[in-house]
Amino acid sequence: MYGLIFSKSPASWRLVKQSGDASEEVVFTMQGVIESKNLPPILEDPKVPTNKAQFLTQSVTLSGLGTAMFEESLSALKEMHTVFCRQFPEGRVLPLPTVESSVGVGESLTFSNRYFTKRSEGPHMKTVPFSSVVDPKKFFTRMLSSTLIHTEENEVQYFTRYSDLGYLPAGPQQFRLGDIVEVQFSLVVYQMRTQYYVIKPMLYSIALLDPKYANVSHTFFMYQI
Repeated sequence: MYGLIFSKSPASWRLVKQSGDASEEVVFTMQGVIESKNLPPILEDPKVPTNKAQFLTQSVTLSGLGTAMFEESLSALKEMHTVFCRQFPEGRVLPLPTVESSVGVGESLTFSNRYFTKRSEGPHMKTVPFSSVVDPKKFFTRMLSSTLIHTEENEVQYFTRYSDLGYLPAGPQQFRLGDIVEVQFSLVVYQMRTQYYVIKPMLYSIALLDPKYANVSHTFFMYQI
């Protein structure tokens, strides 16, 4: 049985699978080509005010280059959006944030995750240090404070998926435009300061699919732009 679970701080809802008294967040998987990205490592000081640091994010935008599989995945997410909409007043949930792809044809979708959480929004969350592959120069580490934390939920995992070896850990620096990747994410509904709600795909992991297929994708991608 599926349902939405509400979190008070910040006001948000997530899709969970319920079994008896236990519930587990539903995690989706989708494959596509990297159209744009904003990923670690952090090599320069972001130079943002402390009260703005909570909005710093890493993100990846995927396109299907017109492939049927990607478009079918988007259609499934839009159907899920309809299910979400029925849990809120009519007309109050904004559309799924897809945009026209800047390469190829069809639409693209951005998956993101914040680097920080306000302590007041996650008082019971487990804090974790920034890894050296994400924050090698300690810029973000020095931004941690009594009001700003980095939690397990802010972590994004990076992998390379080989056909013979499966998933192996990877560094975020190895991802390139045109790479064929697989992302895992959840759909989170946030209440805006207005009367509306917005659905955001929260990024949990990125896996580079077997690199031997990358050259063909890169050639097509660079030709399009």
